[in-house]
Amino acid sequence: MSQRSSAGSAAIIGGVLALVSVAAELIWPVQNADGTSREPLLHLVYVLAWIAGSSLIGAAVWWMRPLLAADGALSRKASIGTWLSVAGCAAFALSGVGLLIGIATGSYLEAAFVLFLVAYALLVPGQILLALAMRSVPAFGWGWVLPIIGAIGLLVAFAAETDPYHDIGLLTFPIATVGLGLVLLKADD
Repeated sequence: MSQRSSAGSAAIIGGVLALVSVAAELIWPVQNADGTSREPLLHLVYVLAWIAGSSLIGAAVWWMRPLLAADGALSRKASIGTWLSVAGCAAFALSGVGLLIGIATGSYLEAAFVLFLVAYALLVPGQILLALAMRSVPAFGWGWVLPIIGAIGLLVAFAAETDPYHDIGLLTFPIATVGLGLVLLKADD
């Protein structure tokens, strides 16, 4: 399996898992307004999907590095965008781990919420920098716009104070990631 196929597959699977996690919460809410769990078992499934999805999206970004390297070296934009995006995905995944602890113990950690906010602060500029670096790589074609769309969705999710607007904005990021995965797999044909 090529690096492009690995990145594309991870982006698609990770994006679908994150998408299902957020969409499921929209369709069948399991959290109270204060963030505590109403249905712990189902909430656990949602959060596990979020953790796996966020982790795979981070892996996909990492595996895209060779595709972004010109003459064997990453540009400054590509390098910083990669690190910010991977760190943002890790922060999303770790916030999910904190939520799992809250579901299991009934005591929710504020640090998990802070990590969720940190993820936004890392991912938005990371995705924009990645898009700018991808723009000059023919393998990405028009797909370079997808991280920008994902970043806009994250900004909407961050700015929205209420659901469903927060969740709808948050859905944009994994949808854009799935699209990027499809672009990568198509380019591998």
